[in-house]
Parts: sequence; C-alpha cells; structure tokens
Amino acid sequence: MARHSTPEKLGQHGYEILKAATTIAGAFWCVQTLGRCVFTTMVDAANPAQAWASISLADGTFLYGYFTAATLSLGTAIFYKV
Repeated sequence: MARHSTPEKLGQHGYEILKAATTIAGAFWCVQTLGRCVFTTMVDAANPAQAWASISLADGTFLYGYFTAATLSLGTAIFYKV
C-alpha cells in the first residue's frame, strides 16, 4: 500500500528541519516556515530541470508540492516527508 500524506496528518511520516546555510534532499510534500525564510534553491520533482531560485517566504507559510531538494540561506523550515 502506498504512503500518502494529507494536511490533517501533517508529519505522520516524519519531517526534517532545515536551518540557514544548509541543504536538504529527499522526498517532501510540504514545507512550513518558522520565521521569514529565503531559499537559494528549491527543486520540485514535477520539473527538476527548472529549480526555483531566490524564493522568499513569510513566517508561517505552508507550501505544498513534491520537493526533492532545497538550500536555505536565511531562517528555519520544516520539510514534511512523503
């Protein structure tokens, strides 16, 4: 049976915390910011060749997608596993 995460079960499959000046890789379906965050890069599995660059998100933002990698230059974010 496939694992599926839904908003009401946020964190059921675990999470990783990404802090400034670090990189993360894996399979993540949601990003939650803890304070203002600036991502140097963020890769969405739907289009990995077109990584997002210089993304700034406000405190408390929930961003849904299928993310496989990210580098954070400012702030702290929680990446929820698929």
